[in-house]
This record gives sequence, C-alpha cells and structure tokens, in this order.
Amino acid sequence: MNLSRLGRSFTSLSVAAPLIALTLVGCVDPFVAFNEVPTAEGDAGAGGSGAEIGAGSAGQASGAQPGSAGSGATGATGVLGSGGSTVIVVTNAGGADPGVEPGVGGESALGAGGEPAPQPQSVIELIDDMEGAFPHLPQRSGRNGAWYTTHDDTYGQVSPARALLLEPVRGTSRFAAEVSGGGFTDWGAQLGVSLRAPSAGYDASAFCGVRFMAKGSGGGWSLLISDKQSVPEGGVCDPYAGDDKACYQFVAKAFEVKAEWQELAIRFDELKLLNHPDRQTSLDASAIYDIIFNFYHHDGAAFQLMVDDLAFMKQTAAGCQ
Repeated sequence: MNLSRLGRSFTSLSVAAPLIALTLVGCVDPFVAFNEVPTAEGDAGAGGSGAEIGAGSAGQASGAQPGSAGSGATGATGVLGSGGSTVIVVTNAGGADPGVEPGVGGESALGAGGEPAPQPQSVIELIDDMEGAFPHLPQRSGRNGAWYTTHDDTYGQVSPARALLLEPVRGTSRFAAEVSGGGFTDWGAQLGVSLRAPSAGYDASAFCGVRFMAKGSGGGWSLLISDKQSVPEGGVCDPYAGDDKACYQFVAKAFEVKAEWQELAIRFDELKLLNHPDRQTSLDASAIYDIIFNFYHHDGAAFQLMVDDLAFMKQTAAGCQ
C-alpha cells in the first residue's frame, strides 16, 4: 500500500507530518502461555502498568499490582482469546526470579505428582492492554510511543483515538482502543500506534508477529506495519521517488472483524505489499515504526474497530503461535 500523504491526530498531541512510527529497543518482558491455568502473585517491576491481560468470553485472571521501580519481576495470569483457552503468565523485567510458579490448585512448578509442569505453548510480549495512561504506551522494553488516528484528504470523518470503557467488561479488561468514522475514498483512515518516540526504529527481530483482540464493523480492514524501508526516517526510501524506492509502501495483511470479540494473530512473514503482493518485499523487523489498523472501502463505507491486548508473538520450537 502506497500512502503518500499521511498525518497523525493524537488524543493529547497534534502532529501534522507524513506517517512515521516511533520505536524502541530494550529488554524483553516475556508472556508465556500454558495449557493449564497457573496462579501467580508478585509485584510489578519498573515501568509495569496494566499487567493483566484481558480474559476471553470464559476465563479468569488474577494478576499483580503495579509496584515500585526495581522491586523485582512481576507474576500475573490472564486469559487471551475466546473461551479462556489460552492462559498467559506475565513477567516483567526487574529481577531474576519471575515470581511465578505455574500450577493449579496450589501445585508447585513440578506439577501434580512431581511431574514436570506444562511446557510453554507460546511466548508473547504485551505492547498495550489499554488499561494505563492511554493514548501513551506503557513504558516497558524501551517502548514509549502513543496511539493516534489519521486519514486521507477526502471528505470523511474519523474519531480521535480513545480508550473506550467496555460495557460489559471483557473478563478483566475494562478498556479497548477504539476508532470509528466513514466517508474516506482515497486510501482510508487508520488507528495506529507508534512504538518509540521520537521517531526511531524499534528492534522487534526477537518476535515473529503480532496478536490482538478485535471487534467491530466494516469490510476493509488491514494490518500494516511500517519499517525502515517504508518511512523517510529509515534512510532507505525516497519520499519524492515514484518507483520501487518510494516511501509509504507498507507491508500488510487483510483481516475481518466481527460483532463479537475474536483473537487474531498475524505473522510477520504473512505481510505483503497490498498493491503489489507478488513483489518480493518483506518486513525488516529490526527497525519497525508503527503498527497500523487501516480501513479502506472504495465507496467510503462506515467503520468501527475496537482493539485490545496488542502483543508481539515470539518464535518457539512449535513455531510462531
């Protein structure tokens, strides 16, 4: 997708400039999923805010309370996905001891009968659960960006990015990022999140994709990710070029939203140029700038999107889950 004229409208900031993304580098807060529901208690380490991950339609979470900087690692449990089938154990950087012993009914890390505890089925790192100082990201692992909305120059309307209070709540999740509007017929409108401020690439090479909960309406949604190849700040593309070197050619993948919450997982290697899917262009995860939810429909249809529990996925022995 080639989006030649982009601007951002932050909830608490106002920036008019070509779409750029803010990124970060730093330590990693692992989020490990187990097949059985573990219990977890602990104090959050530095930068921890909103440690809980929202539950699916059936599932519960018990998590840590934010603590003082350097107080050690965090343990928390939550459920991501419908039906509460995927349980997430959260640990924040800040100490060697994660403060989490997986088990059910008070079992130790060895599990029942002295058997080894269930092995992790996936590893994710939470980017934002929308429970903190929205639109700003929780400042962990070097990320310090913010959520925003932007749109093309046609005569549509779009709401500012906001944290919508869920009624009813979704498990332990009380808020979700939300955007709505309609009437855009050029390249559409976007709900995006920059990862690092000021404009700099975030090294996401330790991860293999993104995972999020979504709910909404409109048939024209795609996930876009900008990297150093697609924005002028990366020093690779040319904002004035009209060929393959032009900027704002983002890799993306279309996805569908439903009226009910669903969990969506998109691998980095699934992202292709929407206008040129056959071109051999892949995401450079060593320097990504924005994660963008883009809506486009040729007749300017109305749209709404709610996003929650946005996270990176990490490669495991079982693959990118």
